[in-house]
Amino acid sequence: NQYAPGKGILELREAVSAHQERFYGLTPDPLTEVIISTGATEGIAAALLAFVGPGDEVLTFEPFYDAYGAVIGLSGATHVTAPLLAPDFYPDMTALEAAFTDRTRVVLLNNPHNPTGAVFPRHVLQRVVELATKHDCLIVTDEVYEHLTF
Repeated sequence: NQYAPGKGILELREAVSAHQERFYGLTPDPLTEVIISTGATEGIAAALLAFVGPGDEVLTFEPFYDAYGAVIGLSGATHVTAPLLAPDFYPDMTALEAAFTDRTRVVLLNNPHNPTGAVFPRHVLQRVVELATKHDCLIVTDEVYEHLTF
């Protein structure tokens, strides 16, 4: 007769915090820095709806997971893409730099990438961080496939 806690059951938040420490050396506080959603898409939607709105831009890599476009549209923000080039499906760095503007508020990144499966090398990820810092925008990561690398 009760809903689960809005931010998730504490034991699950503690497990997520332990995972982040085990794999990445991060120590998020499960009481104040971990929130559980009913699915990755819902979590992404909540983040985008919280951080962007009309007049803002959200940058994704193309091709992109189809829900990204729908949620960006729902937010009222403009969807901007940077193409991934075959055969390795890494971004064209010139196009990536050109995709950032002063209206870019969020870069939505999943790595390994969905749907290509590409795992971006460190220099690509570092450049995304540099550009996001330069343009004062957030990076929202979709880590749904973080352990599915070959």
